[in-house]
Amino acid sequence: MRPTITRDATHRYAAPENWNDANGECGDLMVRVDLYGVDKVIECVSTWKPDDDELLMLNAGGGIEIGLSIPNQCVMRAYVVPPVDQPPTREKAGITINEEAHGDDYDANVELD
Repeated sequence: MRPTITRDATHRYAAPENWNDANGECGDLMVRVDLYGVDKVIECVSTWKPDDDELLMLNAGGGIEIGLSIPNQCVMRAYVVPPVDQPPTREKAGITINEEAHGDDYDANVELD
């Protein structure tokens, strides 16, 4: 997936100063800093768009992996939104990491490497 226009973006992040291009291209990322939930948690929202091959994989039951370059897993959400030229929807699933969020085929007993 590639980053794309983020609705009502408030920030543009560039590659970190120590980024090594041998890791791959690191372009700018448009981000909207927003407040989420009843506790008004600060949330940085960016928008990513799958290409045609990725859409085929998703429609065939594939999933989305999200990589964060930080030493631990932060609270995060992923959801689908309409194109930026259409009105936004405000109905977003407030799912964070917990067993209910994994779906029916989740097996908590699978051993990790």
